[in-house]
Amino acid sequence: MKKLIYTIAITLTTFAATAQKLGHINTQKLLVSLPAYEQAKSELEVFAKEKQEEFMILRDMYQKKENKYIQLEQKCQADPTNCDKNLLQMEYTKVEESAELLQQRQYEMEAEIQEREGYLINKVVTTIKNAAEAVAKEKGITYVLDYSTLIYAGGEDLNAAVKAKLAK
Repeated sequence: MKKLIYTIAITLTTFAATAQKLGHINTQKLLVSLPAYEQAKSELEVFAKEKQEEFMILRDMYQKKENKYIQLEQKCQADPTNCDKNLLQMEYTKVEESAELLQQRQYEMEAEIQEREGYLINKVVTTIKNAAEAVAKEKGITYVLDYSTLIYAGGEDLNAAVKAKLAK
């Protein structure tokens, strides 16, 4: 019986010695509170506006080609004897190619905007992670979890300490 109690005592002592300290942060809350986030949003807005302007230029070019084709087609319908079918087909091909280019560039621009957004936000999130790591080391915390993934937040709330670290 004494051996059993001794074994349990050693096991509990060992378990207590290896217990991990947990902390948590709310990355989203910290993110939106940072000036770097606002700067990233502004930079993204400028980038998106540039892409929108580029798209509008391509769309205008497409519309000019389409209008030229429509006018040519209307002339051919009004006077079929003076219609150059090869020219009509060539203009139609230009409109189709322009439409495909427009659609392709739209997808590419959307991807570029998403990529830039990811890059800018990841820079800020990395700053938050680095600050959380520094705070955790200072406080002897082994694991820092994001609040959004927690069902129960029983560890230490590190938001204030991380926010203070970020303000430095």
